[in-house]
Amino acid sequence: MKPIALLALLLGAALTSFSQRTIDVSRSDINVSGLLLTVGGEPFVNTKFVYLVSGTPYLKEDWAPATLYVHNGKAYPHIAVKLDLIDNAVHYQNSKGEEFLSVTLIDAILFEADSITLLHASAIPETKALPTGWYQPLLQDSVSLYKFYEKKVTESKPYNSATTEQRIATFDRYHIIQKGTPITIRKIKDVPGALPDKKAELEQYLKSNDDKSRPLDERMTALLRYYNSLIK
Repeated sequence: MKPIALLALLLGAALTSFSQRTIDVSRSDINVSGLLLTVGGEPFVNTKFVYLVSGTPYLKEDWAPATLYVHNGKAYPHIAVKLDLIDNAVHYQNSKGEEFLSVTLIDAILFEADSITLLHASAIPETKALPTGWYQPLLQDSVSLYKFYEKKVTESKPYNSATTEQRIATFDRYHIIQKGTPITIRKIKDVPGALPDKKAELEQYLKSNDDKSRPLDERMTALLRYYNSLIK
């Protein structure tokens, strides 16, 4: 059996969670089975963000090849996926290009083109205290570091317009996990204060060794790797 067919068998039957969504039932190609909710051809996000003028609820706007790791430990590679970070929903395509919405628990998604892995909060071993969502592991050690892509929706009505426009902005948030406790970090300069036992050493590292020309992910990872070296 093809991986995409196997995946379909494992995508859950709990459809009651969609009761508050607005779906165009006039479309003849919408059907509900015991396993899947199908939204034929039309992007599912349009049922919620009808007047979206900027931004996207997805991690990646276009379909991207990915490997899905479901809760029973099985992996299903080379699946076209979109990850909705507002509803924390996984959309995927079957071999015919039809769109489906996963209603089973997926532990992790590996985006194959750029080797980025995201873990569901429930699958992060260090803690159960993180809010529901998807987190990119940057460092897993005595003190771990995860990146969270926060999406915020704003609405505004232009002057003399009856239409409310929607915009989605994306913000990078970082979470340090120390002894099972997550600490939210918005700026790298906040890290020393969040880890006061080595505050002086971390502040000195930022003055002497932090390479501001590098991406923030790399700088945060290097700083937390240094911290872990100090406590071992």
